[in-house]
Formats: sequence, C-alpha cells, structure tokens
Amino acid sequence: MTASNYSTIRCDASPLTQFTDRELWNVFRAGEREAFDLIYTRYFPLLFGYSTQFCRDKALVKDVIQDLFVGLWNKRETMGEVTAIKAYLYTILRNSLVKELTHKKNALFQWDIPDNYSFEVIFSHELLMIDSQSTQQQTKELLKAFGKLSKRQKEVIYLRFYENMDYKSIVEVMSLQNTKSARSLVYKALEELRRYLKDKSTAIFFLPPILCFFLATQ
Repeated sequence: MTASNYSTIRCDASPLTQFTDRELWNVFRAGEREAFDLIYTRYFPLLFGYSTQFCRDKALVKDVIQDLFVGLWNKRETMGEVTAIKAYLYTILRNSLVKELTHKKNALFQWDIPDNYSFEVIFSHELLMIDSQSTQQQTKELLKAFGKLSKRQKEVIYLRFYENMDYKSIVEVMSLQNTKSARSLVYKALEELRRYLKDKSTAIFFLPPILCFFLATQ
C-alpha cells in the first residue's frame, strides 16, 4: 500500500470531519484508515500548493509529499499527539524540501535556516489574488512591493494572510523562537510593504481584504 492509493478517496460525509485536530490525529494514530484518508485528502492539495511556491519541480514536490504520508502511516503508532495538523504537516514538508534541495546543491542541511535559505515564495498575480479590476500599473506596483521583501518576510506574509495560520503555527513551520518573533517578522514585512506603497494607496485595495486591512490601518 502507498499513499497514492488515497488520492481519489472521498471523505466528505465521514463523521470524522467533525472531529478536532487532536481527536482526528488520535484516531489516526490508533490505526483508523478512514482518519488517514481524511488527513490525506484534506491536506494534500494544501501541501502541494504551499510547496510549489518554493520549489518549481512539481515531480519532486509530489514525491516528497507522498513520502511524507507514507512515513506518517508507517510510524503512526509511535507518533506523538498533534493539536494543529496543518502546521505539523507543513513543518515536516518544509524541512523535507529544504533537505532535498540543499542535498541537490551538495550543501549541508541546517535546521536553523538563515535568511538566504532556498525557500522563496514567488508572488504572482494569481497568488496575490489581485482584483481583476486593478490596472496594469497597480498590479505592477503590488508585485514590485512584494519583491522588496526578504525571503522570510515573504514566507511569513504567505503563511499569515494566504494560509490563515495563527502565530503559534507560524512559529512551528518557520522554526522561529516564539510568537513574539513571528509577530515581529509580520510587522516588519507589513511596514516594508506600507513604506513602498505609501504613495500608491489605491493599489492596496486590490489585495485580499484581511491583508488590505492590516496595510491600511496599522
């Protein structure tokens, strides 16, 4: 059995969909295949979308995600409790991809990833979800503004405003020290965006509402 066998399974009607992450994870650890199916079908698309922002090799991404799920199933009985499945899976995937990418470059894998690490969110028109009514110039300014951010700033903005992660989850995924560090990174990224867009305020309002709110009010 491989994780690929689960890609077409539908779990929408399962009572497990009403479980909290902790409850679902514990059922999975107990060996319930339906719980594994649900975790796979719920998170595979999200994991793929997240990882392809950093690695354009989609075949490699799929292999890494499949290996992740096979590893989960094989080691389920020895795994600890998880309260936020999405953050947990993102953390494993992120570290696995960094390891794969650095290995390809014959570099040593570092758990404490510096700012020049190989992950970098590519903010495109589609990813930013820029309103279709924005002008070409406004779109250009928004993309240029996001291009001013450091790699870690891009990732934290992506996780916070496009993946809707709370600060605790961001700390786990990005291996930050604490929630204060995560908040500070988000704040500095927003300040950088706001600084660049201060004379281009109309462009802000073509971004997703939550990001628009933070940029316009802080």
